[in-house]
Amino acid sequence: MKNNKLSIQTSLILSCIVLSATSLFAQNQENETPVSGMPFDPYPSQVVVTEVRHFDNMSWKIAAAGGTFYFENGETDGKTGFSSAFDQAGNDWIGNDADKGYNLSPRGNGKHEYRGWPNFGNGNFDHPQLPSGTSTRWVDENGEDVAFGPDGVLKGQHLRMRSANETYELEYHFFPSHVAIKVIKAEDAYAFLYEGPIGGEMEGPDVDKWYFKDGTENGQLCSASECFSPFIYFLDTDPKDTQVFYMGVDNQTEGVGGESYVQADNMVVVSYGRVGTWPNDNRSLTGTEAISVFGFHSKDAGHDDISNFIEARLADPFTAADPEGVKP
Repeated sequence: MKNNKLSIQTSLILSCIVLSATSLFAQNQENETPVSGMPFDPYPSQVVVTEVRHFDNMSWKIAAAGGTFYFENGETDGKTGFSSAFDQAGNDWIGNDADKGYNLSPRGNGKHEYRGWPNFGNGNFDHPQLPSGTSTRWVDENGEDVAFGPDGVLKGQHLRMRSANETYELEYHFFPSHVAIKVIKAEDAYAFLYEGPIGGEMEGPDVDKWYFKDGTENGQLCSASECFSPFIYFLDTDPKDTQVFYMGVDNQTEGVGGESYVQADNMVVVSYGRVGTWPNDNRSLTGTEAISVFGFHSKDAGHDDISNFIEARLADPFTAADPEGVKP
């Protein structure tokens, strides 16, 4: 009889262990981020950061500026930079999976591995999927490290991340309204370079649009010596795509322009500060005065409101703004 009781107790204990393991597995499956990535859902009202593996690299998953951004954090071979930027409709406006088949957007004769933002420095600094000996950390206003909560989440209305190697150091300021980039150290030339597909995939000039401050559509952003607009925003005319993606630069090195062109079926290439024609295109900004802002904004707001919003962020990049306009 005693042995039977032991057997029953053992069976009950084993059953509890199995049920707990099954429940934990199911919970992990439910919370797991797909390899192709995804936006936060429901979308939070503040900046939220978690650490995930994305496109095979450890990354920060960040809700900010009306979208969800994946920033490779340096833990995987010193790779850093934004490999994905999801709008709230689920489109990835970068999608650099190093051509491993996770991101299914067309690439034509190009490669996904070219994509990224801000693709900042020589030696691949903050260009995703490419090692640059870079590390990242989250800091307070004094540059001191801040800790994640016991749940592995960092939250706030204004969060700062630093990315640095021996040559460069940037400080990213994340707000619900926008993201701003501050240059702390630049011992070599640099550029702010976006390479990605409009609305998640390139569909041709009837669908893929970009606009400048004066309303010019699908124009040439820069010459070798100047840029004709302090910002650019991209728009997919598909009514299901409800947000635009923008970037702007202020305090650019005098006499330095940039580039803008389309790599058919793969991406647009837009830079403030990279001049010349491949393979002789060179990053040319110097010093630490330049700043950049970027993020998503509601498409329905129209050109004037979108332009005013971006200009205001450029004028005051490191201060929070009303985030309502960025939402679809």
